[in-house]
This record gives sequence, structure tokens and C-alpha cells, in this order.
Amino acid sequence: MITFALCFILWIVAPVLFKQFHHADINETKIRLQQAKQRQQLIMNVCSRLNESHYIDWGRFYVSDQRKYIYCATPKAACSSWKLTLLRLTGKDLSRVANVHLPQMTDKILKRAIHYNTTRRESLLRKYFKFMFVREPLERLVSAYLDKCFRDPIFRGIPQTIKKRRHLSNNTDQGETTKH
Repeated sequence: MITFALCFILWIVAPVLFKQFHHADINETKIRLQQAKQRQQLIMNVCSRLNESHYIDWGRFYVSDQRKYIYCATPKAACSSWKLTLLRLTGKDLSRVANVHLPQMTDKILKRAIHYNTTRRESLLRKYFKFMFVREPLERLVSAYLDKCFRDPIFRGIPQTIKKRRHLSNNTDQGETTKH
């Protein structure tokens, strides 16, 4: 008898519960789609303002006619790893490539959009798969700071310069000296 009562209750309650959960899922999906559309609109607004300068560094765009993609390399967002991966995908000998950031080493293997004329670039941008990778801005800034200031001997004096400027800024802004 208990089993019959339990089944009867589930038979009546289950559709109501399913309907509530189903509506919750639909509402959550609608909210996520709306948020995605808002993010897309924000990106389009920002990009349209940036396009006013009409400067695009075509040297950062790597093109594969064989695989029909365009990769936009963003510094400090795994671009070294991606360039190396894309070089390996060509199947060509990489023994002479010591640094993936030197065009004289990679241009013989990977084409860059800078080598195409404007008409061809526009055609490629319409037809090819385009991708890039980004990184959380503060994390990217810290990575660049550590990489340039502590690993690259050319930029070793930057931390001291930053400290001096910050020290001078504190003196003029607050009227007092603080040690960092």
C-alpha cells in the first residue's frame, strides 16, 4: 500500500517538479544567452572605437592556406607555445628555428598576413577560421613585468626606475617620503 501511495504521489508531483526545473533551466539559458549577447555588443563597441585609428599590426597575424586559419598572436598569452604548435603542424623541419619570435626564422615556414595585399587579407578574413587567445589583464601584466624585468637582461633596470618614479610621485602627491 505504501508503494502504491508513493507512486501515486510521484505521479502527481513529478510533472509539477519537472515543469519547475524545466522552466528554471530555460530561464537560466535565456539569461546566459542575453549575457553573451551583451558581451558581444560590448566587444563590437570597443572594437569599432579602436578601428578609428585604422592601424592593424598585420605582422601579428599568422595564416595557413592549407588549414584555412588565421591566428592573431597576443604577447604574454601563450603566443610562444601557439607559434611553436602551428610551426609543428606544418610538418616542416624546425631544426633551424631557435626563436619563434624572430620572423626571419619563422616566415619561411609560417606566412604572416603582412605578406598579403589588402584585397587578399580581406578575402582571407571573410573565409578563414580566425582565433586568438587572451589572458586576464592583471595576470598578463604581472607576467610581462616578471619576464622583462627579471629574465631579460636588457630590461633589468626597470624595477629600480619604477621605484624611483613611485618614490618621487609619493613625495609630490602626499608631501612626504615613503620607503618601498
